[in-house]
Amino acid sequence: MKSPTRAQTETPEPPEVPGDFHVDHSLCMACGAPPAEAPDLMTLGSNHADPRYVQCYFKEQPTTPEEIEQACRAVWASCCGAVKYTGSDPAIEERIAQLEASSPKYPTRLRRAGALFLVLLALPALLVVWAYGVLRDLAQFVRRLLR
Repeated sequence: MKSPTRAQTETPEPPEVPGDFHVDHSLCMACGAPPAEAPDLMTLGSNHADPRYVQCYFKEQPTTPEEIEQACRAVWASCCGAVKYTGSDPAIEERIAQLEASSPKYPTRLRRAGALFLVLLALPALLVVWAYGVLRDLAQFVRRLLR
């Protein structure tokens, strides 16, 4: 029997580089909008927790003013709020706030659309469960009548 290789025994590291800009992977829906705003810094790739799922992540942290602008735009473009800035630079926080203020409808509209989508997705499932219960009760009632 062959012994496992080092790659088979070690847990893979998350692809995201640590830093002030990061993705909350519990929220990311892999919409692709943040990597489109920051193509030099972000990409879509396998989630480290479950490689079957693709999510956005930072492959590099910004260092130049142009890259910082890209990262700020990625935070702004995140439809589900998964891309975050947790640093303490007031200029970066102000730039993100300016982007939100200049076009508040884009992210807000998408967030509302996402919530509406989830409600519309859940509603048919709830109706099916309800209908199943009603039909089951109706069938039991008819059986009792026919006895």
